[in-house]
Amino acid sequence: MNQRIHQLLGSLRWLLRLHLALGGLSRVGAVGVAAALGTWTLDWWLRLDWGPRGLLGTLALIIIGVAGWRWFLRPMIRRFCDTDVALALERAFPQFGDRLLTVVEDGRGKAEVSPALLERVAAEAAEIAAGVRPLQALDHRRLARCLALGVGALLVIAIVAAFFPQELEVWWQRDVLLRNVEWPHATMLEISGFPNGTARVVRGAPFNILVTASGWQIPETVKLVLDYEHAGRFREVLTRVGNGKFAKRFDSVIESFRFRAFGGDGATGELRVEVVDPPMLRNVRMRLVYPAYTRQPPREIGPSDGAVESVVGTRLELRATSTRPLRYAKLQIPNSKPQKLASSVMDARVEAATNVSAQFVIKESGRVQISIEDMEGLRADPALSFALDAQPDRPPLVRLTLSGIGDKITPVATLPVAAEAHDDFGVAALSLATSTNNTTWQSQPLAGAALGNAEVHLETRLPVESLRVAEGSVLNIRVEATDAATPPGCGASQSLALRVVSAAELMADLNRRQKEYRAEFERLTRKHREALDALRVIREGAAAGKQPDLVQLSPLVADEREVGNGCQTMSELFLRILDEMKNNRVGTPTEQERLRARVVGPLTEASRQLLGPVVTQLGAVTPSVSAPLGPAFEQAQVAYNQMRTILAEMMRGETLSDAVAALREILKDQSQLNEATRKALEVELQRLLKSP
Repeated sequence: MNQRIHQLLGSLRWLLRLHLALGGLSRVGAVGVAAALGTWTLDWWLRLDWGPRGLLGTLALIIIGVAGWRWFLRPMIRRFCDTDVALALERAFPQFGDRLLTVVEDGRGKAEVSPALLERVAAEAAEIAAGVRPLQALDHRRLARCLALGVGALLVIAIVAAFFPQELEVWWQRDVLLRNVEWPHATMLEISGFPNGTARVVRGAPFNILVTASGWQIPETVKLVLDYEHAGRFREVLTRVGNGKFAKRFDSVIESFRFRAFGGDGATGELRVEVVDPPMLRNVRMRLVYPAYTRQPPREIGPSDGAVESVVGTRLELRATSTRPLRYAKLQIPNSKPQKLASSVMDARVEAATNVSAQFVIKESGRVQISIEDMEGLRADPALSFALDAQPDRPPLVRLTLSGIGDKITPVATLPVAAEAHDDFGVAALSLATSTNNTTWQSQPLAGAALGNAEVHLETRLPVESLRVAEGSVLNIRVEATDAATPPGCGASQSLALRVVSAAELMADLNRRQKEYRAEFERLTRKHREALDALRVIREGAAAGKQPDLVQLSPLVADEREVGNGCQTMSELFLRILDEMKNNRVGTPTEQERLRARVVGPLTEASRQLLGPVVTQLGAVTPSVSAPLGPAFEQAQVAYNQMRTILAEMMRGETLSDAVAALREILKDQSQLNEATRKALEVELQRLLKSP
């Protein structure tokens, strides 16, 4: 075969393979892009799971493989013989006139012409081959269509990569690598606080689910689908709490559940809330260590004893054991300092992972709480709670009593002081404080008190003369006591005000009171006389055989009881006057003895030994038994006679007192007159000495 013809055939064969390769690759690329877009569209629309995506990807690979076999591999492995190539050239260049085909067939031993003719035909074919271009024998329009198809596929890929890079990445992850990656949504929903898709909640504790919506479309509502282990499935609409924020609050979670959130085109994966029992404190032991001054031993108490009561300053020591290893423990106690929080929080000690200990000094009432958290982050808040009643150490209660003294005293009086102090943990000091005319109080210790006891009683006598108070002033007196607390608590009795007067003024007041008491006693005597007359009538009727009338007798019993009680009261009042006379050093011993022996003593005797039995005997009288009437009448008669004697003594004492008072007034007037005369004489003497 001519060398030129052989080159022409080889060039056309190479160009033909290149033409087929370019066209095949373009068509296979277009099919691949179309298959990718198909899987993209179906997966985006249907949100396929891993299995369907695998099947769809397998189908796309089969389609691409078939296209590659048909349009690329099979054309590339096809053999093009010289006859086929020569025939293609004959069709593209008619000027060959079958010469090229004849030369090729001669080369293959198929030509049936003479050698001379073949030689001339080969020379003509070689001459024609020198003037043709093999590229013109190919179908360029078909190649252009294939290349345009390939360029379009590349352009689609470039546009997708430029404008949808995130979606392209997701498609690659989902449909090529078959990974579980979510497609971008118009609405993205996110729930935080669920590591590994599970959140653990203490049984009975509150729980919040917060859904955050993002993206270019924020939904108006977000729904939850909850699947409880026992209660079943429920749907709930979340509450919108902000821009793109939706919340659901569970006041108390008692059962585990799974849930998913839906809103717009967004949805979350399935999350789980697992309910677990909280860590607990057991073997709780508390110990109260009281302040040293209380002299009380430490006391063990338990949490079941109710509110913990103790004096302020007591140290409370607490120990407990946790059911799980703990990360930390917090102690919350009442706070007495003025700040925003009503309580203060401090760390409690955790030893050996489960032993909890804490101690603090009790200062204020309130609630004590211990919160714990275990190693898994589960909290018990509170794990222990109890009321604390902080009782302040009250200051001593003090009482002052003055017996035998009224509201008026003389400068030489002696005050019988009875002091009584009570304290929870012991009285440390006891003193008597005095003040004249509301000036500064002056205190002096009271000796003889049994200090240190919870109750202290002391009776003593205070000489007013040592206080050097003048007539006309007011003496204030009180008793003060302190305890052993730090700082010490101080208590004081009521303050008693005593007006300091002269002996004559005090005696005049005592005489006035005796007259008032005598008038009251005179009334009682008359009342007893009337009862005695009525009793005489009843007695005479009983002696004549008439049964006693209990209707008439009952008022007599009441009258006699009133007279007896009145006599006893009169005795106490006159005894008080007698004590005031002694303590204030007024009146002569004769007057005091007369008052004691002839008034106070007989009044007591009349009340207890005479009138008392009369009331008892009259109470024993019945319609059928009148025997007690005789003794009762006789006893009443004796009592009446004694009351008349006492009344006469009272009146005699008043006459004597009036005489003494009148004499004192005369002496006082004479003294004033003498003083006035002396001053007048001094003035006259001065005048005479100054005259010429």
